[in-house]
Amino acid sequence: MVVKLNGSVTKFRAICGIDDEVNQNGDVAWRVTLLGEGGSSEVVAEGNALRTDDEATELDIDLAGWKFLVLDVDKNGVDSYDHFDWANAYFEYVEQNSTPPVTVPISTIDAGLDCATLYFAQPGVKMMQFIRPTGDGSTVTVEGLPEGLTFDTRRSAVTGIVENEGEYTYKVTVENAAGHSTVTDVKIVVSSNLQMPTPMMGWLSWNVVEGNISQKVVEQVADAMVSTGLADAGYNNLIIDDLWHADSRDSAGNPVEDKTKFPKGMKAAADYTHSKGLRFGIYSDGGSKTCAGRFGSFGYETEDANQYAKWDVDVLKYDYCNAPADQATCIERYKAISDALKASGRDITLYVCEWGVREPWKWGAEIGAPTWRCTYDTRDCWEGKSGGIGILQSIAGMKDLWPYSGPNRFNDADMMCVGINGTGKSSSALCVKVGMTKEEYRTQMSLWCMWASPLTLSFDLTKPITDVDMEIMSNPELIAINQDRMGLQAKYLGEKNGCALFAKDLENGDVAVAVVNLNNRSTDYTIDFSDIDALEPGRKYHFRDCWAAEDLGVKENSFTVNIPVHATKVYRLTDAGVTGISPINVNESEMTVTTSGNQVTVNVSNSDNAMKRVIVSDMVGRVLAVGSTRNDSITLGVNAQEGTILMVNTVCNGRAMTAKTELN
Repeated sequence: MVVKLNGSVTKFRAICGIDDEVNQNGDVAWRVTLLGEGGSSEVVAEGNALRTDDEATELDIDLAGWKFLVLDVDKNGVDSYDHFDWANAYFEYVEQNSTPPVTVPISTIDAGLDCATLYFAQPGVKMMQFIRPTGDGSTVTVEGLPEGLTFDTRRSAVTGIVENEGEYTYKVTVENAAGHSTVTDVKIVVSSNLQMPTPMMGWLSWNVVEGNISQKVVEQVADAMVSTGLADAGYNNLIIDDLWHADSRDSAGNPVEDKTKFPKGMKAAADYTHSKGLRFGIYSDGGSKTCAGRFGSFGYETEDANQYAKWDVDVLKYDYCNAPADQATCIERYKAISDALKASGRDITLYVCEWGVREPWKWGAEIGAPTWRCTYDTRDCWEGKSGGIGILQSIAGMKDLWPYSGPNRFNDADMMCVGINGTGKSSSALCVKVGMTKEEYRTQMSLWCMWASPLTLSFDLTKPITDVDMEIMSNPELIAINQDRMGLQAKYLGEKNGCALFAKDLENGDVAVAVVNLNNRSTDYTIDFSDIDALEPGRKYHFRDCWAAEDLGVKENSFTVNIPVHATKVYRLTDAGVTGISPINVNESEMTVTTSGNQVTVNVSNSDNAMKRVIVSDMVGRVLAVGSTRNDSITLGVNAQEGTILMVNTVCNGRAMTAKTELN
């Protein structure tokens, strides 16, 4: 029997043994196995010679962090008709819009792939797709790759550059330790018009505003996103959450806004947001009612999508309260709204929010969504309680999902709590201790950037931002890691000495490394290069401290650092053998950007002949031009209309620099 745990189960208890009905002395073998992400498994209880007069075994099994419970019973090499019982068996799980544990077919855990089978890339931009098989000891072979791509057997990754747009298919064969094999078709869509080529950045209203959302709040937040410089840093989506609705739909079934909160109408709120150079998002639900009890979109997908298009909505956050728990119905409902949005005549991004219970990383891209929530609501704390998601729970929920991330398919760890400082509403629930230290907020920002999670702020933007909070949420070197064009989620490489290690390949060949101190004390940690498969054995690397904005020189083999309590160190490593020079002096170097016609000129002063990788993109993240140079300046042609807002990203020997400009 295979039981899918659905993320919220904490315990399994039972009394197991042979009952007295048949009363034979045959032998029975039994076993309890737990399965996790990436093929991890652990046998937690077993017995081999139970007879009818044996004592029963009491089970009390911790299931936190596991995906499946497997209850296995077989005769122990002899003919036996004994009846084995899992008696008084029950689960403990936390109810939070969650799905109870359910039995699934054994085929669910058979050998195969535990990674994305639909992948996206931009033409001319390097891509890397990790192929992770299920089951320990499985081997992988790849056939039929498109021109420009190769399979790195050491890292089990398809990597390279596809120059031409189109859809490509190749085959992956997985053979497990038992000799069983499967062949899977993997599709790569190469397009210059992806909905979300880099993770979305912006602000969501729920954590601090909840039901007080209004036209006034939208205007205040839009103004603040621009005046504070958050928009220039890349935060360009303003998304309102639940409770914007009137009490009911109109007579034609169309959604209606609360006229007290939005007296000018929702279109006016969208227009004001757009006038500030921002994108506007709205909220609905795949059930009959939203999580807060207003009308949902089930059965009204076409009416809602068409109305959102008339309101000029850019993003739809789509929740899943008051809806059936099974995966098949969930997929059906998300596909219904996705199809309706596509037919609306407006390019509206679907943001799936079913909290990861039904594994949307395995089907979200297939139904047309470029991002999906992977956990329940994130709380403003280091550690959650009673099902609350603090930083520790975010790590547990996100750390093994890295093979499912890439351009246009991002795993979302939910709204960040940076800047809330314990003053929120729902964000304060289910916390061991409400609020975080500045180091803990830096850890949240670090992890979201390493994970390529959407960077969505949720603090009160109608009030001033402290300098420290602004420094955390606008750090250009961390944002550059988040917005890297390969779109990879950092690979979790395990824990050592109470610290978690993550590493992430970057488009220009650099590697981002993050170490999270999970201890309640400062801790020394040695970064051993041999633990990081993204690094080439025997190579030397320039180390750049992304929080301190400091070059640390060339390191070889290992690097030891002291990490404060619950802090995270993030380094950008550049292969010293490739550049052949010392990093530039950060205090003397500066990037300037000018435009003329359809050309963009980037100048990095005092860069000492260092290699520079320059990417010019639009505000959504679509790449418009790419170039590399050792000169101080480079000019790139851009195929875009006059007035297009451009983001210019330059990486120079590990230092990331970003500028926003307008094509004129």
